[in-house]
Amino acid sequence: MVDVFEQIFNQLYTDITAYANTITGKAILSNMIPKVKTSYQEATTEFPYITIEEKENRFSSAETDSYEKFSYISYEINFYDNSVNKIKVCRALAGICDESLSKSIGLKRTFQQSVPNVLDGNIYRIIQKRDGFIDNDNGVVYMTQP
Repeated sequence: MVDVFEQIFNQLYTDITAYANTITGKAILSNMIPKVKTSYQEATTEFPYITIEEKENRFSSAETDSYEKFSYISYEINFYDNSVNKIKVCRALAGICDESLSKSIGLKRTFQQSVPNVLDGNIYRIIQKRDGFIDNDNGVVYMTQP
């Protein structure tokens, strides 16, 4: 098993922060820097807020009976905002995530949907799911199983 969570988290954090410091990002985010965390806290009061969580990291294929060549990895990213422009903010952040994790890491987006936030109806939420196959020898991530 190869653990690339920290690499994925750091890539997303870096790209979201870079976007937040652009002219467009500052305008859409009202000069706010989104929080990127590993889990959602019910008492969260600072928005925009992004969570990323590893859902799966499992054996995918082998070259021999005992050697794991590839692993399947799956992540869920949630985007939250409660501002006047919450839909635009969440959609912009989801777009940056899509660019970041597809191009920089190689994870394929398999799902994206806005969903009601059951804890607080004033908070807009988008869920994005991404997956890929990682070569356990060199850490390269592929969108489809090689």
